Amino acid sequence: MEKDDAQKPAFSAVFHDLMADYEQRLVRHVIIEEECPKEVLSRYVHPNLSLHERQQARWEALMAGKKEDAVNVIEERLFLGNLHARDPVLLQEHKIQLVIALGSSPNVLPAYQPLPDGVREHKVFIEDSAGSDILPHVRTCHALITEAHARGEAVLVHCAAGISRSAAIVIGHLILKKKWHAESALAFVQQKRPCVSPNPGFWRQLQGLSQK
Repeated sequence: MEKDDAQKPAFSAVFHDLMADYEQRLVRHVIIEEECPKEVLSRYVHPNLSLHERQQARWEALMAGKKEDAVNVIEERLFLGNLHARDPVLLQEHKIQLVIALGSSPNVLPAYQPLPDGVREHKVFIEDSAGSDILPHVRTCHALITEAHARGEAVLVHCAAGISRSAAIVIGHLILKKKWHAESALAFVQQKRPCVSPNPGFWRQLQGLSQK
């Protein structure tokens, strides 16, 4: 057996542990930060749920959670948040003119609150999965954010929870903009929004991006 083949089971086990830890942190965030009703949480943490059922339960948990701290200022004219950040009052308060919204499919994004007139939206369809390729979206969104900022516009990047997908976009933007290492960009964003935690697959891609 070749050396690489011998290492595969160990790597797989480590990666499984990383994903389990990521899922636990998501649950902890929903329980502590979002104050979700217990009857909804009981569905979310049920061990026998399929991936689709778990995603649906997570969506219900987020929708049922509180709306405080829906959005955080990452740097001037750049905001990161969850689905509640689309609230028209928040958008007006922060003078946001471009929203980058991430969801798992076209069926999910329409469930987000409609945006007020005058606010543009760029939609990104991607699963919050370790196997999803986030880098093409990072580069596209980096260009959109850079162009909006050049026009003096404020930008909101959000997904359902504001923890993984949208956070990966913002971290990637900072890596490309400031030429930071991934660890520095992550630490900076976590100072502004402590719940941020890109899934292990996204994180591995962001580390590779910062090394190019």
